Amino acid sequence: MDPRLYEAATSRSVDRIKKRIDRIKERVDDTSRRVDSIKEHIVCIKEHNDRIKEGNGLIKKRNGLIKKRNDLIKKQVDIVKELKKENPNLLLGVTPVLENTILHLAAKRGCKDLVKEVCKQCESLLAMTNSKGDTALHIAARAGHLSIVKFLVEKSTSGSSFIDVE
Repeated sequence: MDPRLYEAATSRSVDRIKKRIDRIKERVDDTSRRVDSIKEHIVCIKEHNDRIKEGNGLIKKRNGLIKKRNDLIKKQVDIVKELKKENPNLLLGVTPVLENTILHLAAKRGCKDLVKEVCKQCESLLAMTNSKGDTALHIAARAGHLSIVKFLVEKSTSGSSFIDVE
């Protein structure tokens, strides 16, 4: 028993007993609120951990997709090399309507490895324009692929091909 409650009970003061009981009830209520707050906090922590697990799963999925994309780009690079061996003129082919070359398409999609390989296999594609007068450099710049833009500018200024870099 609470010593102060016992003291109030033995003093036979009803008011003191009521005050003491009220204080005890307040402490119980306060403790109960703290317990509820802790329970809510635990729920939040569990939800946070679930989100972290979900995020980790999404990161793994993203990494898997990046690996697949890189594998596909490698296959495209291998196809370009094979085309060059079998029939170099195939690299000079263009798409219908816009007349984009393989270099235009690689630059538009941001496939830097493919852009490098195409330039290595057929440097003359650097200067080729499509039906709108755009080179692969223009396409890459418009698509926001800065690393490809830098590569194409460097390649055009250091190589034998000349392209308009303005």
